[in-house]
Amino acid sequence: MRVALLSLMLGLVACGTTAGPDAEGSDPEPQLGGSDGDTGGGSGPDTDSGNGDDTGGATGSGTGGDDPPTDGDGDGVTSDLDCDDDDPARFPGNPEICDGIDNDCSGLAEIDGDGACGFWLLDAATEAWTAHPMEAAGGAHAPTGPVQVAFSVGRQRVWALTADTFHVLSLESMTWVTSGDRDTHFPEASGRELTLAVKAPDDWEDQAGSATVNLQWGSSALVYTWDPGTSAFTLLLSTPLGADWQTELAPASGSVRGAWLANDRELRWTGAASPRDGCGASSDTLGPYFGVMGSDARLHLYDAGYCFGFVSEMPAATFSIFNFTGAPTATAIGAFAWTGAGIVAFVD
Repeated sequence: MRVALLSLMLGLVACGTTAGPDAEGSDPEPQLGGSDGDTGGGSGPDTDSGNGDDTGGATGSGTGGDDPPTDGDGDGVTSDLDCDDDDPARFPGNPEICDGIDNDCSGLAEIDGDGACGFWLLDAATEAWTAHPMEAAGGAHAPTGPVQVAFSVGRQRVWALTADTFHVLSLESMTWVTSGDRDTHFPEASGRELTLAVKAPDDWEDQAGSATVNLQWGSSALVYTWDPGTSAFTLLLSTPLGADWQTELAPASGSVRGAWLANDRELRWTGAASPRDGCGASSDTLGPYFGVMGSDARLHLYDAGYCFGFVSEMPAATFSIFNFTGAPTATAIGAFAWTGAGIVAFVD
């Protein structure tokens, strides 16, 4: 089987056929080339104490006004501001944690407030996002810490990696189906604070087939092969990032928050914001590309089918997908996974 390494822009020689435009300027299959939206917002804190208007008290009697607010649950927030004055685990400003409870009185459990337990799914066909609590059914395998990076293998499995664990989400059942020690699959990345992960299919049309998975931290990267038959990851190479990451359109070294790899030939999400004429391509729109989110709140686009370099950058909030219905705040996202049918995004 030919393994075409759809790259993390590592500045390496591709395995397989060298990429180049066809006679009409269309892109080849991508290879290993170079060396505010709504955050699931809820209703906000309930500011009605529930006592209603006083209509029966005599003027000046001192007995007809509203009762003063109390703090029945002792959480430091009075009943006129607390959404549940009987539960000390629920009050405005309380950090949201993965317990199935609306801790911060935002109106929604898990996926609101600081978003610590939420993820979003973007359906490419409908161009609409849906928010989901991190602790989905089968929550015993759900991440309990921040997701550093994510990627998909096949169309229905998303891998989320924390600092020391891995977690696999089934999009068919919306359950976390397994989890474990991250070093079991990626020992070479042990102790690394990962900033980017991308799955690159060998056959663009067969998202469920063999692929490479690229993990990045700082200015270094690891490339693994993925075997769908054995579900095994095997280290292919370890490499520093290439000169393509040193251009003015590239994100600053170490500032990457997440990335996805998609083919824009049909989606056209990148629109006119991604000209390629600077590298001699005959088309001014992208085919295969990387969208790389930087910590500077800017999105950097990398041509993965012809130029093998960064070709455009813009404020992340202005990019099309972050203005689709139900979109999370772009700068709150810390990990992306492209599934072939859409994007899964995890907040920090």
